[in-house]
Amino acid sequence: MKKITFLLFFLAFLTKTTAQTDSTIQEIQALFPDVKLQSVKHYKGRMDDVSDVNISLGSDGKFCRGYMTYLRSQEKFLLEGTFLKDTLILKEFDANKKNTGVIKGFLQGKKIDATWGNYNGTIGGILLKMSETLEPSYIPSFCADNKWVRGYRGAFEDFKIDILLQKGSFGNASGTGYSIKDGKSFQLKGTYNEAKLGLDLVIKDDFGNKLGTLTLRQKGANEFVGSFLSPDGKKHYGDLIRNDNIDMGCMEFADYIASYDITYPRFPNPEYNLWMQTLVDEWFRVNIAYINSLRFDNLDNVPEVRNVARAYGWCDVSYYSQELFSGFMVYGNSWTNRQRERSFIYDFVANREIIFDDIFKANSAAEAFIKAEVQKGLKSHLLYPEQDFKDWIAIQKFDNMAIRNEGIYFSSSSMAYGRQGVTIPYTTLIPYLNPSGSVWVWANRKK
Repeated sequence: MKKITFLLFFLAFLTKTTAQTDSTIQEIQALFPDVKLQSVKHYKGRMDDVSDVNISLGSDGKFCRGYMTYLRSQEKFLLEGTFLKDTLILKEFDANKKNTGVIKGFLQGKKIDATWGNYNGTIGGILLKMSETLEPSYIPSFCADNKWVRGYRGAFEDFKIDILLQKGSFGNASGTGYSIKDGKSFQLKGTYNEAKLGLDLVIKDDFGNKLGTLTLRQKGANEFVGSFLSPDGKKHYGDLIRNDNIDMGCMEFADYIASYDITYPRFPNPEYNLWMQTLVDEWFRVNIAYINSLRFDNLDNVPEVRNVARAYGWCDVSYYSQELFSGFMVYGNSWTNRQRERSFIYDFVANREIIFDDIFKANSAAEAFIKAEVQKGLKSHLLYPEQDFKDWIAIQKFDNMAIRNEGIYFSSSSMAYGRQGVTIPYTTLIPYLNPSGSVWVWANRKK
């Protein structure tokens, strides 16, 4: 009975898909009146490595016409243009037949590698990467399926490390690591090439000093092998073995006027997930209010508002154990052209976020001490000789906190300098820590 039910379901799905495909081909044929189509091809991919889109293109050998559809909103645009050898140039038109944008790029084998820009060139450089499919796509993929956060332990001869590594948009890779020998944390930044399974990372300390590079290739699902190039120019060979994986949640949408997306970590912990969802919901409410005001003011969409609003968010993970999870939620949008950060430390034992007053004794002068320590530490930064950097340090609170193996990382951020801060060791902070707090227990264990 189960086999029959499955077979009937499969046949119904196949019939529906075939009908949709035939309908799409007929729709494209209608764009070529009295001309015989030579081909109809379908492509699925992402705009800006976020928004799922389908492109179905017909060609008569000279011109190509078709449609681009955002799979979540089902917003559809007419495309018209040409293939010149491998070069693709397509104009985009809305339902009112007004030119709203242009796609320029290359058709390489069965892949489109292009950029999208609006009709007058004031918005541009938005990447569009697509692969040919046998049929048009109607269902969006999971919006975080090309992003991940993983824990690794590795050894490159005597350079033994623990790292939390994450892959974001456009193959960008970043993370936080800890040198077991030196007892210090470091920062990682680089790229992950999914096609070649290659990982290239630059290692720096909190002060911008380069500590080396990792050049690795993926070997199986859980291992990277390669080399660590130390500052003295010597190569040390070894590997990274995955020992943790953090699931990702996401929210994504795109239509005529706007696009927004956010990715964030999830755990098999209902209390944590509910808490994280409140942060995501807060981000959504702030941004959707502005986007909806644009929609209300532009009920009849016009090219001037095509893709004019963009909001985004993600989480930079700093530390993870069975007891504590810490990082930074990073938010930004196109209409303010600003980016802000919200640090967090979540206690899995107490199942709640812990804040400054939970960690430090009341009236302990901890704030003044921390600010002085960070300002003193940043005198070692590569940018410190610059007066503008000194002036920026002088007015920062450094009130963002993140857990690290050896201490707490206190930081501030700006568009000009990014995130800048100092890790103050637990041994230095203990006189100021609240002895009834979970970080006190954690710090004494780490001494």
